[in-house]
Amino acid sequence: MAFYDKYIHPSSSERSVLSVHVKSQIGHQTPDPIEQLAEDVKLFIANEGYDIPPDEVTEAVNGDLNLLPQKLLQLIVARGYDADRAARSVAKGAEILNAQIQANGDAKTNGVIENHDVKVIRVDDLEKYRNTLALDDEPVPVQPLETFYQCESPRL
Repeated sequence: MAFYDKYIHPSSSERSVLSVHVKSQIGHQTPDPIEQLAEDVKLFIANEGYDIPPDEVTEAVNGDLNLLPQKLLQLIVARGYDADRAARSVAKGAEILNAQIQANGDAKTNGVIENHDVKVIRVDDLEKYRNTLALDDEPVPVQPLETFYQCESPRL
């Protein structure tokens, strides 16, 4: 306890803090938004219990995003799944997609995804930077909770 009180406790005058910043030497590469969307849709469809070939899902994702729910519904029903169940699943997926689009601002009005680079902020004076941050009345998640869904059973 004496060691902790002397060297680790925040109120100790002999406490030291080491801060290490690791910076990658590889340039930041943003993933292709269409490929990322295709992967997310494949995962969603698998979690809903549909066995659809990945290349068919990727083909459905390409093009106008406004037509994506209709394309997926046609794809699922063409595989012999119940149309009502498929419609409920696609509606749920459309809600998730719309929530993500609103959260990220990744879609133009014509349904084409934009590519956004990560904004780098250099902080030299921590106190000055903290003063620029706005405080909210209540905690807010980075992404709306509607963007996440819970699968009933994981699929491999």
